Amino acid sequence: MSDIGPFDDESRRELVSNNESHPDDVSKEDSELCYRPLNTVTVYERDLDSFPEERKNEALERFKLLSLIGKELNGPWPLDQVKALIEKHKDDITISTPSPRTVLRWRERYERSDGDLKSLIVRNHAKGNRKPKVVGDEYYFDLAVQSWLEAERPKISKAYERYSDSIDVANENIVAGKIPCVSYKTFSRRLKQLPPYAVALQRHGKYFADLWYRHNAKHKPPTRVLERVEIDHTQLDLMLLHDEYLVPIGRPCLTMLIDVFSGCIIGFHLGFHAPGYATVAKALLNAMKPKDYVKDLPIELNNQWLCEGKIERLVMDNGAEFWSKSIDDACKELNIAVQYNPVKKPWLKPFIERSFGILNQTLLDTIPGKTFSNVLEKGDYDAANKAVMKFSTFVEELHRWIIDVHNAKADSRNNRLPNLYWRQSVKTLPLPASL
Repeated sequence: MSDIGPFDDESRRELVSNNESHPDDVSKEDSELCYRPLNTVTVYERDLDSFPEERKNEALERFKLLSLIGKELNGPWPLDQVKALIEKHKDDITISTPSPRTVLRWRERYERSDGDLKSLIVRNHAKGNRKPKVVGDEYYFDLAVQSWLEAERPKISKAYERYSDSIDVANENIVAGKIPCVSYKTFSRRLKQLPPYAVALQRHGKYFADLWYRHNAKHKPPTRVLERVEIDHTQLDLMLLHDEYLVPIGRPCLTMLIDVFSGCIIGFHLGFHAPGYATVAKALLNAMKPKDYVKDLPIELNNQWLCEGKIERLVMDNGAEFWSKSIDDACKELNIAVQYNPVKKPWLKPFIERSFGILNQTLLDTIPGKTFSNVLEKGDYDAANKAVMKFSTFVEELHRWIIDVHNAKADSRNNRLPNLYWRQSVKTLPLPASL
């Protein structure tokens, strides 16, 4: 039994660390996001897509009705004519038929906002009193909040104790116009209104703040296949058997590449060696070369594995195997741009991370010999004794899952069919000759 792929050369390069910063270091930019008094926090205007789908569609239907009426009324909107036009177009909209005065209010709000569709949103969320009932305690509240944001992460009760005690001390020297003190419930509610990322940054550090709130966690989306490809490794939650001796040989390591534009898995390597140059090189070869060998597999497939061609940009994490000089030289020779993902930020290459999760949940879940990442979930289950699948059989089933399931099935939101996106992209912009 041997690993898939022709490469066996391997070399390493020392990890360059002098350009890396500690993940918990707070830069000047991030420090500006730390706590600021509530009245100085910048509030950014919402766009239409930030509202619930129901509210957004209702606003669009209101705009549709205003447009239909506006096409037939060039000047003022008399109440009786508006009423007649509402009755005429009531079947063209999906919302309840409004009264003429309601439509005139919609028009007034829309014109006052200079044509902003958000003015037609039902603003139930904006109802209620927005002004604080208690004023004059801002200085003492800010002092209490600063103590609450310390890295020691004191409880809210301790911050409130400091707040109320400092006001009591200050009021001892005041005869008239004493400083008001809010209740613990109001104090706690004020704390929850603070910017959550800034709070997490102060109390837990930059790494956890970025992890929880995905701060600036996005990249420019690609416009064609192979423009951006993600690669990573994972040890599968499955115990396999030796092809000849039928004894457990352990959990295989999967190196996989996925095209971000189409969502297609374009290549992989499966073996039992620790990830290194050889596994990365074999996976790259499998991804870029034509998949003619698939027709020789002893399984019946319903689709083709369409993916081949030179990768433009390869996104990797900071594993030692990805810093191999041999990989660096190979990518330079093939004119592949290499992009290293920031340390401890796996969400910046979400497609490959998500594909590993889907693979474990769909293909591996029902196979005897499945292991568990969590020891509590494992219980008394003995994966080695339950293993029944040979390595070669799993290789065949992995091909079937990639070709007939992952690449041929729409995503969970039914927004993208990987094979269809691949075909459309190649039809629009043909790929250069294969390797």
